[in-house]
Amino acid sequence: MVKREQFMKRGFVIVLGLGILALGPSAGYDARAGGLSTWIAPAMAAEDVTFENLSFSLGPLSFTIPKITITGSSLSRSDLQGLVSGPWGIATADALAKLDATSITIPEIHWDFTHTVPASAGKDAATMTQHGLQKDVRLDDIKGGKAARVSIGGISNDVKGPVSMSYITGALQSTDYDLAGAVRVFFATAQPGEAPKPLAGPTTIDGIQFRGPEGVEVKVGKVAYGAIKMRPLSTPVANLFPMMMAANASGKPMQGSDAAKVLAMIADLYDAFAIDGFSISDINVKVPNPAFQSAQVKTVKVGVVANSRFAELGVEGLDVNAAGGHVKLDRLALLGLDIRTFLSALADVAKTGNVDDKAMQHLDWRTAIPHLDGVVVKGVDVAAPMGPGAPKSFTLAGYELKLGNYVGAIPTMIRSQLDDLAGDVSLLQDKAAQLQALGYKTVDLSTVTDLIWDEAKKSISVNEVSAKGANMGAMTIKGTLGNAPRELFSGSVPQMRVAGLGVTLADASLRLENAGLLDRIAELLAKMQNTTSDNLRTKWGTQAALAIPAILGNSDKAKALGNAIAAFIAKPKSLAISVKARDSNGLGITDVAQVMSAQGADPKALFEKLDVTATANQ
Repeated sequence: MVKREQFMKRGFVIVLGLGILALGPSAGYDARAGGLSTWIAPAMAAEDVTFENLSFSLGPLSFTIPKITITGSSLSRSDLQGLVSGPWGIATADALAKLDATSITIPEIHWDFTHTVPASAGKDAATMTQHGLQKDVRLDDIKGGKAARVSIGGISNDVKGPVSMSYITGALQSTDYDLAGAVRVFFATAQPGEAPKPLAGPTTIDGIQFRGPEGVEVKVGKVAYGAIKMRPLSTPVANLFPMMMAANASGKPMQGSDAAKVLAMIADLYDAFAIDGFSISDINVKVPNPAFQSAQVKTVKVGVVANSRFAELGVEGLDVNAAGGHVKLDRLALLGLDIRTFLSALADVAKTGNVDDKAMQHLDWRTAIPHLDGVVVKGVDVAAPMGPGAPKSFTLAGYELKLGNYVGAIPTMIRSQLDDLAGDVSLLQDKAAQLQALGYKTVDLSTVTDLIWDEAKKSISVNEVSAKGANMGAMTIKGTLGNAPRELFSGSVPQMRVAGLGVTLADASLRLENAGLLDRIAELLAKMQNTTSDNLRTKWGTQAALAIPAILGNSDKAKALGNAIAAFIAKPKSLAISVKARDSNGLGITDVAQVMSAQGADPKALFEKLDVTATANQ
């Protein structure tokens, strides 16, 4: 294991990596270069200082820097030389905060990493090597340990081993990088209530080229980060980093106690970190497979991240083409993903000091589920080979899900809307034959679900549950459920079951609209019975007008219901039925059970508990 003393003397060069996280895929390495600028102490006058042929290591990771030039430094060479030998810590951040310099230039930074991949799953042990290079690193206008501008001419990294890969980046530009703040984040312990502070300003990278295993190539047009804020962690990163490096070098899983420390750090990190968004633009993927033609993504977007919450995680402009099919997507996004509850649950497990199967069994997954504000999907177009014949395809104009008013892990406000999910009927599999028999070759469906719980009224308003099919028809249900207490969502499992049994129906309505489906059903059945659809509808209408009142007691409202249904069957345009519980407390599940389970159950008894109205073709 890397000793702490060794780490404090040789490991400080990685400190600025925390602040440069915003600066690109190898930001940590640039940060190590920046860390050299902290080998300083106050000087009486500005001077130019040059260091040559620097080398150092941290476990299996080694660095070589041929030359560093500090222009207009407020620190003398002798003071700088004293800090080179360490040790480093909070005092280093205080010293760095006194640094003023015109610029720091580093023509090249080389790093090398060698790691043995343990034997596993029938595979022999193997050696993995990594060589990286940063060119033309420059920090300008440094005042009080803060660089107004940071730039890197380019970054490259070449990995050789069981899985070989490499990448090259274009120029990187960043602003307002707090060198002293990054050091403090690395070594300090968070104070109670401490808030994240600005660490780095907006950053851009002009292009990335990645070569992966089996000839996979990925090109990225541009990467852009927003400003970053961060605070120290509850356990200093400097205390955890040697353990993580040693575990990585060994290739073995962490022990339960070490894993608990890392788990606690991850939970704390999301609370300590904030960024004003992140995007990757113009992504192109090539795969050396003749069946694969092309893949592009216009933008991968991460919205503002703060307080363990992601404002957005999205993809825009996805276009994948392969032999026999394609996938196109205008937009897919998760909105308002809040993982605080999940991280809090993990932190509670970490407090036990040991992360193992037994400890994880105590995790309450009901309370650990992350919260989500919503999902947006726009412009889906998919074609894929499914058996013989031409590719099967479907399109989706849009889908939107909104969630809110969480009680524990359960959202009590839900609205979803599906717009024009259209495709070949064969995609419906077991339903395909029935629809084809009715003459449908394609389907086009839309749905809406909209409901909300009112805690004060202990009611659930079903504002709309609807479905519509092009050239088929539509169905809409609305209603109100009563006696819905908080325990229905947040109680123990037995409490939730009991609360569910107590829910009552206050009122409900059903509206059916025919746009061709019922006509096709009548025509198909008439053909099977060797009659006409008009004769069949007349027969059904008569049966409904007579049978429904007879079953429900022959009251006036029963007859009105039967007549409305009969009229709809005879000439199906629309049917509206509404019911309201006659008891102000509503109609409960137990009420229905008592009526329907009694010996000689009579639907009339249940019907009499409701006020029912029905109208047809209006």
